[in-house]
Amino acid sequence: MSADGRFRYPLEAVLKARMLELDVAQAEEANARHVVAEKQQQMGQAQRSVSELEQQTRQTLSEGQVLDPQLQSLRTRYLVVARERLAARAAELSRAQSVHEQTQRSLGLQLQKVRALERHREAQLSSHRLEATRAQEKIQDELWLSKIAAGD
Repeated sequence: MSADGRFRYPLEAVLKARMLELDVAQAEEANARHVVAEKQQQMGQAQRSVSELEQQTRQTLSEGQVLDPQLQSLRTRYLVVARERLAARAAELSRAQSVHEQTQRSLGLQLQKVRALERHREAQLSSHRLEATRAQEKIQDELWLSKIAAGD
């Protein structure tokens, strides 16, 4: 309680700092979520590319067409590169998901810290209100007693 009777939370600066850290954690989590979405999109594109190439190859072979050995070699090398790209995209997605999980945990911790301080602040405010009520009641009791003593 301050000298003028108003409530002042002694850890207000800490609470504000924690709220800023929470804002930063929320921004980092949103960014990480966006990166995961981008990586998932890139992974989907790479999967479609590989699937289309494999389907074209199967269709060509099932139709009984004879492929030029040089064209077949080029197609095979391209498919190998496309699969490597797919594996790289999968690894990037996995790393992005890992980072996103870390940012989610960090966000959860920051949120817990802010909530703990807010609960503490509410408890302190409640205690302050109780003290103020008791002080007011004491003043009223003293006034009543002084009126009784003056009336005697």
